[in-house]
Amino acid sequence: MPSAPTWPYELLVATAGGQGSLTDDGMDRNGLASILIDVLARLDQVAEGVMPYMLWIHQRPSSSEVFAPQPLHLHISPYLRSPGTPRYVASAELGGGIHFDPVEPAAAARTLREQPGPP
Repeated sequence: MPSAPTWPYELLVATAGGQGSLTDDGMDRNGLASILIDVLARLDQVAEGVMPYMLWIHQRPSSSEVFAPQPLHLHISPYLRSPGTPRYVASAELGGGIHFDPVEPAAAARTLREQPGPP
């Protein structure tokens, strides 16, 4: 896991209980939905409108015949642009694995925490 985000607002939501799939026993899907509602509302508030985002859900493969069981965590990562800042990833960033982030990570986190969240 990188020490800093590659996008101005990049979040990782992981399960605390080690579940690796949305269908695992003990997976709190309602809690996950509440977290997503809160996070996405705060991101929209930062953008002062609807903030575009990409969201991935990574979970353990369903076939244990192909993949040995691993203690993977479910994680959801919305990657967002800074409001009013065009974000074009250059080939040098992708090829070299070195990303330029126009927003200081601590400032982005502070801005998100200051938002009231969902009504």
